[in-house]
Amino acid sequence: MEKYTVCDDLQNGCNPFRPALGKRRKCLGKVVRLPLLVVIVPLRVLLGGVALLLHLLLSAILPLAFVRRLLDIIFLRVILLCLGFWTVGGTPANPRKLGIGTRRR
Repeated sequence: MEKYTVCDDLQNGCNPFRPALGKRRKCLGKVVRLPLLVVIVPLRVLLGGVALLLHLLLSAILPLAFVRRLLDIIFLRVILLCLGFWTVGGTPANPRKLGIGTRRR
């Protein structure tokens, strides 16, 4: 371990084996953030639960497949938004990479 005692990075002059010091945050950020979280988190949970219940009820009632697909897109995006996923990629999965393609005999 003695060889690691003096090891400075030639690029930026930092010793990579010393623990990094964290940023000191002020107490004001916590004071502002706590009431905001107390209000926003239950609203997100409530909105997600309502969206999930509406999705389950309406998808069971509606007979048309394209309307059900549209409701899937709308309600499931709202649920993902409530869970914190702001963007969702629209690329379809590759079945060959996933190994879920049909087998040939």
